[in-house]
Amino acid sequence: MSGLPPGQYEVIVCKNMLIYFGERARLSVVENLLQALAPGGALIVARSEMPLVRALGKAARVLAPGVFVFDSV
Repeated sequence: MSGLPPGQYEVIVCKNMLIYFGERARLSVVENLLQALAPGGALIVARSEMPLVRALGKAARVLAPGVFVFDSV
């Protein structure tokens, strides 16, 4: 919650973490993760977290069966 180490990331895997946060914290975490991605980077979340991220207005693409990716902003 205090931020990421400086830099840009090609891939961020955030699995089974967002379910423990409230809506406001979830929005902050997802926005920070997406902003930390390098151009063309990907945020990967667990299947159970897909509805949580989509509820924030983010669209995903399917990378493989059961693997959903949110692209950098």
